[in-house]
Amino acid sequence: MELPTDFGYLVDIIFTTPGFVVWNFSVLPVTVMFFLQIKPNVTPFLKGIIFAALLSFVGEPITVWLGLYDPLEWKYI
Repeated sequence: MELPTDFGYLVDIIFTTPGFVVWNFSVLPVTVMFFLQIKPNVTPFLKGIIFAALLSFVGEPITVWLGLYDPLEWKYI
């Protein structure tokens, strides 16, 4: 059973696994560990801001470009 097409996303209502399992278990932890490895003494708050900006201004446009994500009335900023 799928949602109506005017919703914007064609997804199953009943699902078994989340759509971004690979993202959650590979890209996010690897990026966080990379930040911990290269700058262990920088404050976690600054690392969080850099991580959020990186994903917002680089990660989201890439997923839109690949067609994995369609932002409905959503801006990167």
